[in-house]
Parts: sequence; C-alpha cells; structure tokens
Amino acid sequence: MPPLTGHNRPIPTTKGLFLRVPSMDSHPLSYDIVPYESKPLEQSRPAHLSVIGSLFGMQPPDFRSARVLEIGCATGVNLLPMAALHPQASFLGIDISRNQIETGQQFLTELGLSNVTLRHLSITELEEEPFDYILCHGVFSWVDATVRQAILRKTGQLLTANGIAYISYNTLPGWNMIRSLREMMQFHTQNIEDPEHKATQARLLLAFLRDNAACDAQSPYRQVLASEVDLLTGKAGKYLLHDHLAYHNTPFYFHQFYNMAKSVGLQYLGEAQLPSLFTTNFSPEAQALLNATDDIFLREQYMDFLTNRRFRMTLLCRDHIALQRNVTPNALEGFYLHSLMQPDEKATAAMDGLRVFSTPQGARIQTAHPMTLALLTAMAERRGHPFRLSELIHSVSEQGAGWSRSALSANVQEWLLSLLYNGGLVPTAEAPAYAAQPSRHPEAWSFARAQARRQEWVTNLRHEPVSLDPPTRILFNQVDGTRTQDELVLRINEPECREEMARALDGRPAADGPLPLDDLATWVAHKLDGLAREALLVR
Repeated sequence: MPPLTGHNRPIPTTKGLFLRVPSMDSHPLSYDIVPYESKPLEQSRPAHLSVIGSLFGMQPPDFRSARVLEIGCATGVNLLPMAALHPQASFLGIDISRNQIETGQQFLTELGLSNVTLRHLSITELEEEPFDYILCHGVFSWVDATVRQAILRKTGQLLTANGIAYISYNTLPGWNMIRSLREMMQFHTQNIEDPEHKATQARLLLAFLRDNAACDAQSPYRQVLASEVDLLTGKAGKYLLHDHLAYHNTPFYFHQFYNMAKSVGLQYLGEAQLPSLFTTNFSPEAQALLNATDDIFLREQYMDFLTNRRFRMTLLCRDHIALQRNVTPNALEGFYLHSLMQPDEKATAAMDGLRVFSTPQGARIQTAHPMTLALLTAMAERRGHPFRLSELIHSVSEQGAGWSRSALSANVQEWLLSLLYNGGLVPTAEAPAYAAQPSRHPEAWSFARAQARRQEWVTNLRHEPVSLDPPTRILFNQVDGTRTQDELVLRINEPECREEMARALDGRPAADGPLPLDDLATWVAHKLDGLAREALLVR
C-alpha cells in the first residue's frame, strides 16, 4: 500500500473500506440535518416512575393529573402517547432541533391533543412553573458541560416537592473500552460529510478490525470488537451517528453523577430498570460485601464495577425526602403485576421432575411443589396482562385443589420478591387499558392508528414500539371498533383495500377478483390475535 500523503483522495482497501487523510476540523452533527430516531421508552413513563417512588417510601404525584416535562423530546414520540393516554395530565416537550419540533407539532395538530405543548427551546432558556415528573433521555452525556449543568440546575429548581426526575447517561467503567472504539471511528470518518456514508464507513472499520486484529480470536480486544459489531448491526445509522460518533459523548462514573445531583439539592432514588437495583443476581460473596453497607451510593458504585456497566437510567428526587429501601411483599399488594415469565420446556426436559420458568433476562425459577407450580403457571398464563395479586390467589384457589387462600398467600410471600428482583414481575400502577383478546368489535388504539398512517411502527398501550408490516398496517387502520371480525374480512376484500394491499406487497398487481374468504378470514383472525398480544387493542 502506498504511503499516505497530503491529498484528500480516498485510498481503496477491501470490502468498501477506505483509508482517509485525517482533518483536524471536527464539528457537531446537526440534529436538524440528521434527526435522532427516537422511540417511546417504557421505563420513562411517569406511571412507572411513580411505582418505584412508592416502593421506596415516597408519595409521588398522581401521574394521571401530573405536570410532565421532557428535555430533548425530539418529535414528541415519547411524550405524545402519554398525553393521549392521560388527558387530565399536562405535558411540555422542549428540543433544540427546530425541524423535529415542527414535525412533532404537525402530528400534534393531526391528533388534536390539547394537553401537550412542543417548543423549540434550549434547557438553558426554560422558565416554567414546577413539574411533577422531569424526563431527560439520551441527552445528558451528549451535550457540553454548560448544558449538563443547566439540566441538573433546572431539574433542581423545577421539580415539585415529591416529584421524580429521570436522567439517562453513559457510564464507566463500561464505556472505557467502547470509548477507544468510538475514537477510532471518529478518526476514520472525520473527513466524511455525508451522514449515511459516515455511518457505513464506521461500521466497516469495526468489522475490518474485528476480522483482522493482530491478536488471538479469543482475546478481550477481539471479543469487544465482535460484541460492538453485533450491537450496531441491529441499530440504525442515526443511532451510530448520534451516539458513538457524536461530537459530545461523555460517560460518568456513578459517583460523579451522584455528586453533581447532590450539589443541586437532589438525591438518588433508584434506577428505572428495577431489577438492576438489587444484589440478588450476584455471587454470594459479592452479595455479602454489597449488603454489608447501608450506603446506597457505595453499593451502586461497586455494582457498576462488578457489572462493567455502560448505561444508566437514574431517578432523582428532592433530598429532604426520607426514603425507605426495605421493600416487602406487602408493598406489592397495591399494584397490578405484569408477569414476564414463561414456561421453559427445554430446561424442564433436563431437570428430572422440576418445572422451569424463565424471564426475558434469562433468570430461572424451578419447582416441583404443586402449589407453587399452580401459582407460577397461572402467572405465566397472564403474561403481558397485569393482574392483582388477590385476583391470582382467588383464581388458583377456585381450581379445586383444596388450597386455602391464606395458604396460597403464604406460598406467594416466599418467592414474590425474588421474582421482582430477577425481572419476572413488573409492578404497575394502573389497570391495563388493552384487551387480552379481540372483542366482537375489535378496536385498535386511535393514537396508534394515527401513527400507522405515517410510519412503519406504532406505540402500544404499554408504551412500547411495535413494528407493523405493510399488510398489517392496512388492516390495522380498519380496526376502528365499527366492524366485527367477519366485516373486517369483507372490508379487506373490497377493491380499494385489495389495491392497497397489492401495492404494499412489493408493488405486485392486485388479484383479478376477491380473495378466498376462508384464507382471508384465517389471516385476519391471526393478525387480530397478534395485535391483542402486542397490547394494541383497547378494552
């Protein structure tokens, strides 16, 4: 390969990767040029934050009538579905991207929501009345020190007495190894102005390093490269541009963030990802050491050391509040419980008589005890549909096995918290607004239907993004509560819908006549069941 000289022409290498002469000029990538592709974030919902506050002894404001601020709201993609679901609450979103705010305002006008405002504004300029919940996701690590200080200062000024703030940020030590990869990608792409080309070259560089690094395939360096390539494979180019290649990307040790928050009159409440707060997932030796201190600050910092943590979703509250961190099973009785467990048949087959249930995080619960097995099975059957603990116990007691409700309640008490700690159960403050199965006149959430007319994914009633393929989107917009399932089949078979379906399916020509009703009925029934599982049908 010829030596690099002072020209700016790309020098081709293999597989589309180019070596480029570095430039010393580096400028922030404008969010107006390449908007960040945001999605709704379930963990940021005030309804969820209020649960964590209540579990730890707070009396948080009622999320149904709260004042909510989101700093860095983009197009309002996280805020607008909250506003649609809770019309008595009020919401303000601010962002420095004029284009994103204008896009959000256009959708807001279409929706006709009167309880939410989107403003093109920097946090440094915000002057408002206090807020019960303040949300700031994907901003803190990606702005300069002046803006970071303003975020915390304004949060300290504007948070109500019992309010909760959510701030996410990149953390150390997890970002230490990733930071070097970021710097390599920045060096490699600093002369590239086109965003799409920049993202492509950054990916190619990582893959090239992974495949050609001069070290053993099992070396830590190769493993980090492979892990990051796998992570970025499923991410859009906009994520790469605004995270790894961002002009600002400052990770913090937990103790650094903790002290910054403390300086503005705020204290650490917990994490939006509840299982990460508990030590039960560590080795017995680590648990003994971590539980030996009552200092939450020390425990959290050493937990980060043990897990090599790289990202936090931290919750803050006023420092005058006396928190109670000793969660008991009784604390869960006032909430609905969202089960994430499901039977693990493969693991069960290898356990010689024990039944195994698994959580999405890979945690397992195994038992052969009939009463425990009945309760776990009943919870797994309700997966995705929150229930009261009393309802679960009543349901199992009615199965005729002779178990009293008091015996069932005592059995639940033994393992309920372990399910909370390992992510098998998520407490929620509100009854589900979504249907467990399609009704006679199924109705898709109107907010999600409005989204489906504009984009390929929608927000469900659990505040999660759900992708819809083109044919499903066409059906989805007909599921408005005015038609039975049979009438939906006939509607989809009308020429207008058949033409739309044909265009959606790679531009194929429409069928000459009506589609077979039996096949179409089977397809519609299957899709409606799927929409119910995805929490997109209202009750």
